[in-house]
Amino acid sequence: MEIGYIGITFFVLLLVFAFYLVFKKKARDQKEFSNLGLLGIALVVVSMFFNEISQPIGYVIMGSGVIVAVIGAFKEKKEE
Repeated sequence: MEIGYIGITFFVLLLVFAFYLVFKKKARDQKEFSNLGLLGIALVVVSMFFNEISQPIGYVIMGSGVIVAVIGAFKEKKEE
């Protein structure tokens, strides 16, 4: 059963990446992600894998990812 969840996760990540490649060409004028935003997204994705091993560790990683992404968004908004 765990292999099925991992397979679904990889499929969804590949699907998101494919949409990113398709819509990146159409939206050239939009800003790219900040480093803090990418780190936050990466932590949330990694938390999905740690949630299988230990739920508290997974939730801590997910929470830190959300906090980092929000801080990055506020920082980016402040610079505008």
